[in-house]
Amino acid sequence: MLGLRKQEDEPFMRFMAIVQNNASEKHCVFFLDAALGDDISFGNVEGDNCAGWLIPNDKAELFNEFFKSGKIDSKKWDKYYVVAEPSIEDGEWIIAFN
Repeated sequence: MLGLRKQEDEPFMRFMAIVQNNASEKHCVFFLDAALGDDISFGNVEGDNCAGWLIPNDKAELFNEFFKSGKIDSKKWDKYYVVAEPSIEDGEWIIAFN
């Protein structure tokens, strides 16, 4: 999945699909840097507050090259760094990017 450095377990992959769907509504791709250890489970999905980069679609391919190599220029890309904060409202996953 674009935005991940490695394959994760299925419950977390389902969560990341939800995160990416929310990012796509903002015409962006979310690139995961780190899960922050605030686990939240609902149904067959396991999520977490996740730090990473919310990159506009038109910059995603270029950023992905740096992301995969681990050589990200903080001066250029830190303005896109956010935390994806999940919550459950009325039985639905909600993702806020802050």
